[in-house]
Amino acid sequence: MFNKDWRFDASSGERYFIAEKDEPVRGNLRQPLDRDLAMGRVYVGLCKLGKGQKYCERAKALATLFKKRLMLKDRRYVWNILGTTLDDISHGAISIAFAYDAFDAGIEFTRDDMSLFSQTLIKAFNGSQFAKFVDGTGDDDSVYSNSLASGRWLDLSTFGCQAYKTVYSFFEKYLTTPRTTVSPQVLLGISKLIKYWERCM
Repeated sequence: MFNKDWRFDASSGERYFIAEKDEPVRGNLRQPLDRDLAMGRVYVGLCKLGKGQKYCERAKALATLFKKRLMLKDRRYVWNILGTTLDDISHGAISIAFAYDAFDAGIEFTRDDMSLFSQTLIKAFNGSQFAKFVDGTGDDDSVYSNSLASGRWLDLSTFGCQAYKTVYSFFEKYLTTPRTTVSPQVLLGISKLIKYWERCM
């Protein structure tokens, strides 16, 4: 699966994907981290299903790649999505989903790591909405795309309820304002809030 796009960089020891050469913008270049990790979730799943050691090795390689990018700042993790560009809360939700799946499969990440990811989310909240970036900087856009993505981080509620209560606080305010439409991201956030309600409220 995507074998032709899988690369090994001998100088760094990293394994990752490149974009196909005819892909617009990123053709034949390194993928942003969230794209690698989105595929990594598939590898974690295949590893858990016992579909082959190759998938376990690739899941481990991508987990190692992500963990190598993590920087500890004020007792939370922050990371760059590509080069020196900080990840945002929305794309970061993909990386968090991968880390959660990898932890669940016993690959690389620890309970302490997951608690530090929880702090990333908690410290990005200013009391009314979430910051744009995982280090807590930047303003969310006018449609709250990053704040609404916070619901996709809620599997971290498994490791403590402070992240849940932070996300709940945002959604409670957001949903009291009349909306003409309800986006799939809102519905996903609500479904995650319901999933962990009994545990955390």
